[in-house]
Amino acid sequence: MRNSVVLPVILFAASFLFAPSVSAQYKLDYGIRAGSANYLGEMGGDELPGRDFIWDMKLDMSRPLFGAFMRYRINHSVAFNCGLTYARIQGADYLSSNPARRARNLSFRNDFGEVYGRFEYYFFDEKDVGNHGRYIVDFQAFLFGGVAAIVHAPKTYYNGEWVNLRPLMTEGDKYTLVSAGAPVGLGFFFTHKRRHRFGWELSWTPTLTDYLDDVSTVYVDGLSGTAAAVANRNPEYQGPGPNPANYGYHANNVDAEGNSLTMRGDPSDNDTYMFTSLSYSYVVKGANRFYSRNYGWLGYRKRGVRRVRAKF
Repeated sequence: MRNSVVLPVILFAASFLFAPSVSAQYKLDYGIRAGSANYLGEMGGDELPGRDFIWDMKLDMSRPLFGAFMRYRINHSVAFNCGLTYARIQGADYLSSNPARRARNLSFRNDFGEVYGRFEYYFFDEKDVGNHGRYIVDFQAFLFGGVAAIVHAPKTYYNGEWVNLRPLMTEGDKYTLVSAGAPVGLGFFFTHKRRHRFGWELSWTPTLTDYLDDVSTVYVDGLSGTAAAVANRNPEYQGPGPNPANYGYHANNVDAEGNSLTMRGDPSDNDTYMFTSLSYSYVVKGANRFYSRNYGWLGYRKRGVRRVRAKF
């Protein structure tokens, strides 16, 4: 991953971690979330050459994600959130309108697990939604950045079953199935009666791997059997458009040193993914000075004055 991505995340976290503590009374919540995951890599796109970020994303390849998390409010502006996520991402060349990609005819799916830790910066806080004066619902919006560990396993559908791609070494590289990423994004939540929190968030995660889709560099020679068949799916292509043979998807196009000249992927950019999800969390109560100073009057009850009759 580029240092330009990692360094801002670290600086963002450090700038708020050591801010003075003014945390709210309800500073710890546990929750679950569900939503959709999208992949950004070598597959997909339109008629243009491959582009970075969201421009090649295919919404019809959205797949489910589920997760659980814990969030701790460090101070009024910053919280730390950590959790686990299970997600599936998927991509296929047949969805692209680029004739070269369609003729390449590759496809994959990847079920992966993510463990993350991130800092959330709260830039907007409305303590009384609707201005009813009862402070039943509050609203907060935030930005976040952090780090994640990823365990993944790309597969492709071949001969009626899903085949693990990494053991086949389709590009001659037995890449690792453990990688890292730097999730960044934004979100918001409503809190009802200071206990029930309903939220939404959107995240984008650049990773340190270009093999979430098993596609990165060039076609290689010397493969056989299933490995050869799934490395080059061009012979199976029967869709519309120019003749697939025009694109020369084979490993025999080599230079004087025997290196393949036929690109299978783009090693200049690593794969990324996006999550969007809805969440519910339960807030755990814990009294402190900030709450007492700012909201203590909400629970204040006037006590009666005890009268003592004098005795003579």
